[in-house]
Amino acid sequence: MHPFSHFMFVLKQVIPNEFVKTHMHMMEEGNAILFVDQDRTWNVDLKLTLNKQFALTSGWSEFCAHNNLKFGDVCAFLLHKCKTTVLIQVAIFSIEEDMKTP
Repeated sequence: MHPFSHFMFVLKQVIPNEFVKTHMHMMEEGNAILFVDQDRTWNVDLKLTLNKQFALTSGWSEFCAHNNLKFGDVCAFLLHKCKTTVLIQVAIFSIEEDMKTP
């Protein structure tokens, strides 16, 4: 386990450029909604960084805390584009859970 895994505060999650070019090239900054299941949603800001990359900003750290994300965990994102709202489904794969499985 990484020594800082319990103290991780991630302020933003950068979205890879290839994904943006393929799926988000017509999008602008704004709000997005992350969801793990239908009962749990988080509002986040979708912003352009100084490097012209999209990132999930305000709200991302709350998402990490509520889902107990740790160093080594993997999140898979599935983009749902609606006319006025960006919905992003998140599947979380925990390194600790995977290590318990034989």
